[in-house]
Amino acid sequence: MANSQLNASQRARDIAKMEAGEIFDILVIGGGINGAGIALEAASRGLSVALIEAQDWGQGTSSRTKGLIHGGISWLEDREVHEIAKVAAERGIMLQTTAPHLVKLMPFIWPIEFGIKDRIRQIGVAFIHDMVVRAGVRGAVPPPRTCGVKEAVRAFPSLARSPRAGALRFFDAVVTDTRLVITVLRTAKRYGATVASRVQATKILRDASGKVNGAEVSDQLRPGHRFRVRARHTVLATGPWVASSSLQMSPELADKVQLQKGVNISVPRSAIRGSTGVYLATPSRPITLVPRRTHWIIGSYCRPYDGDKSHPKVLEEDIEALLEQVNSYLSVPISRADVESAWAGVRYLIVDKDHPQGATMRWPYISDVGSGITAIFGGAMTLYRLTAERTIDQIMRHLDKWRPSRTAKLPLIGAADYAKMWNTRYSVAATAGLDSVHIASMLNRYGDEVEDMLALIKQEPVLAEKIPGAPERLKVEIVWALRSEGALTLTDVVDRRLMLGRRHQGAGKEAAPAIAEVVARACKWSETKKEAELADFLSAH
Repeated sequence: MANSQLNASQRARDIAKMEAGEIFDILVIGGGINGAGIALEAASRGLSVALIEAQDWGQGTSSRTKGLIHGGISWLEDREVHEIAKVAAERGIMLQTTAPHLVKLMPFIWPIEFGIKDRIRQIGVAFIHDMVVRAGVRGAVPPPRTCGVKEAVRAFPSLARSPRAGALRFFDAVVTDTRLVITVLRTAKRYGATVASRVQATKILRDASGKVNGAEVSDQLRPGHRFRVRARHTVLATGPWVASSSLQMSPELADKVQLQKGVNISVPRSAIRGSTGVYLATPSRPITLVPRRTHWIIGSYCRPYDGDKSHPKVLEEDIEALLEQVNSYLSVPISRADVESAWAGVRYLIVDKDHPQGATMRWPYISDVGSGITAIFGGAMTLYRLTAERTIDQIMRHLDKWRPSRTAKLPLIGAADYAKMWNTRYSVAATAGLDSVHIASMLNRYGDEVEDMLALIKQEPVLAEKIPGAPERLKVEIVWALRSEGALTLTDVVDRRLMLGRRHQGAGKEAAPAIAEVVARACKWSETKKEAELADFLSAH
């Protein structure tokens, strides 16, 4: 297998390979979770694949989620029962096989009032569990159960009123979104994918018959440098840019796509009293409250959007609308001052015109939008693998090739020996001379690659130091982001490898100067370059 490391040297080599004129089986445009998943699916089936991303890996919507790997519970509202088993099965695959180091179970409650609709929900959740068993992931998730009013209130004291019929207790799962994107991408690289970030597709190329045969691209780090990437089939996994790409959408499809913005916020853990996550079926859209170690993530508030796709802004009215909805369920309202950070992601969804309320279809939509080109509309962290499998199934028929999917049984980078290292984490910490809390935290972000990170610390003991301004992280994680995870700038490291701004938008600013020192030393930056990177980061935050 190929080396899985992503870094500046690897990027240069892979761009050179693209420029050399090789005709790839598949060119994937877009390095979010859908693009990364498709690249892994293709490469693991033995296809040659090139993947390009105009920005940093996962910089778009894939880094702006609330981090849920759900089992389809909210889909019951739209009676999408036929898809729930597949969603729950995907969650089980990640928990048990592909990403146990990244995806973690979390208990939730769903307050129940009296009434037929709420009883139907209760039956529906039990039905989900039955389907999970039938889908072959028995044991991945404990079965849901009802609980009484007292137990519900003990689990979540911040409820404004006691649920008259108690609550459903069920389990979903959580993940750090960009960690999943990078891990899937690196696994694709291990299986031979050719990948490069900051390479923008500027033009879709066609042969004399009109069939798409690749793209003209621009290297964002070498202004004015353009070249062509040739491929037998091209996939547009460009998220909110997919409908504006150079493709031939049918009028029917063009009429159905709708750009939507989802807004999430974080508040301190102390702002809400509760030991479990909470699912709230609000009149407009389900909202989840997800507890993390130091904060709560609340979202998503969704609405149609027509603004800047690269940097979607969170407006005050967005935050106020989300707070208004969630505060109607809380005994002590969350104030605007409690909101420590807010972020938004945008994506195209297909609007179901036949639905009485014009509801959006939650399942990703895979469409051949021209000869030799396929586009992905929508998507979800939970469904990335299945979306990729279905996409490559479709493309393989066009290429007259067939190999079955392997990804349901293929552990991602870091997963193989994670359980063994987790069970020995205290001895690992003692041997390395590190706090077991830091070792546990690193294992749940890097899996068994912690062993390689500890080897780096042994070579350079200063890397065991905590990062000033972000003591929950160690300096070795900065170097790892540069050597193995494709970070090319200071912002890449702070925002999408260490994820310091997710809890509190000021956290990244506080730690950035110290992180810049480590990055500058590792990359041999001049003082001028270091100060310019720091200025760029601070101006954007």
